[in-house]
Amino acid sequence: MAVSAICVFFLFLGLCGMSGTVVWVIRRGNNNHVTRLFAMCQVAIILWLISQLLILFSETEYQYWISYLIGNLGISLFAPLWLGFSAEFSGVSKRLRHIRRLLPLITVFTFLAVVSNPFHNLYYAVFEVHNIQYGPLFYVFQAIYYICIIVGITMMAVKFAREKNQITKQAILLILSTAVPLSVNTLTLFHVIKSRIEITPLFFAFSSIMLLIAVGRYGLLNINSLAMRGTVDNMNIGVVIFDHYNMATYKNKALGKMTDAENIHSMQDFFQHFSLD
Repeated sequence: MAVSAICVFFLFLGLCGMSGTVVWVIRRGNNNHVTRLFAMCQVAIILWLISQLLILFSETEYQYWISYLIGNLGISLFAPLWLGFSAEFSGVSKRLRHIRRLLPLITVFTFLAVVSNPFHNLYYAVFEVHNIQYGPLFYVFQAIYYICIIVGITMMAVKFAREKNQITKQAILLILSTAVPLSVNTLTLFHVIKSRIEITPLFFAFSSIMLLIAVGRYGLLNINSLAMRGTVDNMNIGVVIFDHYNMATYKNKALGKMTDAENIHSMQDFFQHFSLD
C-alpha cells in the first residue's frame, strides 16, 4: 500500500511537471510548427504517465487493457514526434521529408499490433492482471522507438555542436534529457530495475524539466528566433549573434561566404578577424 502511494505521488508530480512544461511552451513560444511539435511530444508523455496511474488503480483485465493501450499510444506518438521535432529544429526536415511521411505509420502499426494482440499474442505473450510478458513484436517496436529518439537527439546535438563549437550546459542538459530515460528503460526491460509500474515515462517527465531549463535559461531552443531563421539565412549580408557571454550563438550563410565563419567563436574572434579592435 505504501509503495503504491509513493508511486502515485511521484507520477502525479511528474504529470504536473509535464503539464507545466506544455503550458510554458504554449504561452512563451510562437505559434509555429516547431513549437507545436515540441508541445505534442510533451502531451504524448502525459498520456504515458496517465496510463501508469490507471495501471495502479486497475483491478480487472479489461481495465489493464485500456491502461496499457493508452500507454502504448503515448510512446508510439512520442518517438515519431520527437524525431519530427528534432528534424525541424535542426533544419533538416526537407532532406528527411520522405522519411517523415512514414513516421505516422509507427503509431498506426503499434496501435494495430496492440489491439489485435488477442489473436496472435506477438506483442504481449501473456496479458493477465499483475502478469505481463512481452512478445517479439514488443521488442521490435521498442527498437524502432529507440532509433527515432537516438537519431533525433543526435541531429540536435550535431546542430548544436556546429553552431556553438563547444560543449556547454545546454549540450549536457540536452544529452541527459534523453540518455537518462533511455538508460532507465533499458534497465527495466532487462529486469535490472523492478517496479510494479513502468517508470520510464516518469524519468521522461523529469527530463522535460531539464529541457525546460535549457530552453528558458540557457537558450537551447530559442523559439522566437526560430521563426526568423529562414529569413536571416537568406539575407545577402553577414549576420552573427552573440550572447551575454560574448560567445557566437548564430551565424548565417552569408557570413560563411564572406569569411571563414567556423573560426569565429566569440566577439573577440570577430574583432580580430575583421581587424576592428
